[in-house]
Amino acid sequence: MKIKHQSNAKYIPLKTYRKKKEFKFLYKKDQQSLFIKIRRLIVFNLLEIIFPSNHKKIKKKLKSFVYIWRIKIIGSNLPLFKFLFLKIESLYLRLMYIKYYKVPYNHIHSLYILKKFLKISKVHNIKYFLTSGSLLGVARGQQCIAGGASDVDIGVTFENVKKLYLLEKELKKKGLIEIKQWPNNKKSKLDYMSFIFYKSHIDVQVYWKIKKNSKQMWVGDRQKSKYINHTRGVFLKSNYFSKLKKVKFYDLFFYSPRKPKEYLDQKYGKDWKKLDYKNHNFFLGLNKLI
Repeated sequence: MKIKHQSNAKYIPLKTYRKKKEFKFLYKKDQQSLFIKIRRLIVFNLLEIIFPSNHKKIKKKLKSFVYIWRIKIIGSNLPLFKFLFLKIESLYLRLMYIKYYKVPYNHIHSLYILKKFLKISKVHNIKYFLTSGSLLGVARGQQCIAGGASDVDIGVTFENVKKLYLLEKELKKKGLIEIKQWPNNKKSKLDYMSFIFYKSHIDVQVYWKIKKNSKQMWVGDRQKSKYINHTRGVFLKSNYFSKLKKVKFYDLFFYSPRKPKEYLDQKYGKDWKKLDYKNHNFFLGLNKLI
């Protein structure tokens, strides 16, 4: 695979984080096994019996001791079995997508999760298109997610909103950890829904039709971002999503707006072609792979 690099990349730090209370959590998996819960209960109850006056301090020291030695021995603060499972999964995905051997693992894992997500969505006939970092990467000619690829950004029009709520049951079988939506406000329209898996998540932006200055327009992306501190949203012409085109996105063909510049100028500003971080500035030469 040919990977081209751009040397004049500039890092833009994350300035805004959305608070937990802004989200509505539709599903949240309990990630602790029954064995771990029982073990913790026994150990902490014993500490309380043996050291009734300062068991809280000892509990903190014990946790710290376990984390420190876990990092020293395996290089991670993950439990041993989870660490081993993820290492095996990493090796499996590297072999599965061997043509991407030079690509950071986050991209491979995001592609793997996206394919599972699309397979389940196909049953419900949901038509997605690229948005945000995914569209940015394609528009730059990278043919992959722009940036660190910890998430995949895709979008739908409002007609598909009800279908998104039907995905939970099947996605649970595919490793889904959490589903949350923004904003957590009954009076506001759904802006996006996030389907979270370990190491990757799928963010689905929702676009609604509104009237602005007596004209029909699409509006979406109303949440604050690290690029533009806005809540007004991105406004697009009423026919913007009527004629989508297929573009190469990793080894997939994905729908994209025909004129991404109109969207990207509003979302990221006029300098969106400049790469924002030297470690994320590679271009996939996919023409020879498909």
